[in-house]
Amino acid sequence: MMAAETSNGTVAVKFYAELKQTFGVKRAELEVSQTPDVERLLAAVCDTPERRRALFAEPDVLRKEIVVLVNGRNIRFLDGVATGLAAGDEVAVFPPVFGG
Repeated sequence: MMAAETSNGTVAVKFYAELKQTFGVKRAELEVSQTPDVERLLAAVCDTPERRRALFAEPDVLRKEIVVLVNGRNIRFLDGVATGLAAGDEVAVFPPVFGG
């Protein structure tokens, strides 16, 4: 699924809280040529039914509680899952946060 090494043509993806266990890594690098936007990046990392359920409410509909940031900016204020990615970008995926 994900390469552990870094190269010039990659996008970093970081998982937080329980998503680290679900995805088996805290940080990974994916080739930007294979993941030119957030939608394709998430499709690449959701390579099991469990991982898919962790992020998606239904096919191609991101769970509303999941927060995805690209370079610190929430994709809900960009182009959603159609937000483009470039080499060197960092994508952070946060699960629902409860409490106060």
